Amino acid sequence: MDPKFGPYAKQELAKGFRAALIARQVFLPKGHFALDAEYHASGFFQSKLALVNPEILAVAAEFIAAEIAMVAAEVEMLVAPPGCGIALTTLAAASLTKQPRRYAPLVVHAIAQGGGLDFFPAFRSTLEGRKAVVVEWFCDGRNNGTALAEAASHTGAEILAVAAVWNAGPTRQTLRGVPILAAIEEEFELFPADNCPLCRSGQPVDAERGAGPEFVEARLALAL
Repeated sequence: MDPKFGPYAKQELAKGFRAALIARQVFLPKGHFALDAEYHASGFFQSKLALVNPEILAVAAEFIAAEIAMVAAEVEMLVAPPGCGIALTTLAAASLTKQPRRYAPLVVHAIAQGGGLDFFPAFRSTLEGRKAVVVEWFCDGRNNGTALAEAASHTGAEILAVAAVWNAGPTRQTLRGVPILAAIEEEFELFPADNCPLCRSGQPVDAERGAGPEFVEARLALAL
């Protein structure tokens, strides 16, 4: 995606991308979904399904790269979450070489540790003092995106932004005020499963599309 495109062109491209995510059931913006045994939500995003769609993955990386190039051109590092975010971040770094710059930023990824996020010692020392952008499939301005940005900042890195495919939070910044850059800005709500207003209102859970791990595994089996 060329950063010379204006806001209107970006908006039109984002609409097409959003439609593609919905068609592949990666992004479901409205409904009543059981994410797992603990949480229900009014929207649904499953990054694992995006990974088995090469076109989706490639376009998502282009969006991330274009956002970064326009507002954080001096970025030296991209920080990936554990698991599904590593492929997206690596492709985004490669896409940045197409922008007006001479090199791709280095990519490091977090690891899950002790109920939180941390980095291997070599990654921590590499991040120290560097300008970095955190990359996420999904960000809500609360835990998703914020937790990774916090972990990266504790290494001594300067966090310029969180770049996400979808921002479902009520604001365009994290709890610490780091700007969130996203291809799709569309809020949804998250509820405890035992205190869900959608359940109380009688709206049934959409078990065909958003039934947590069972749904994902079935869709992955079809894709593979």
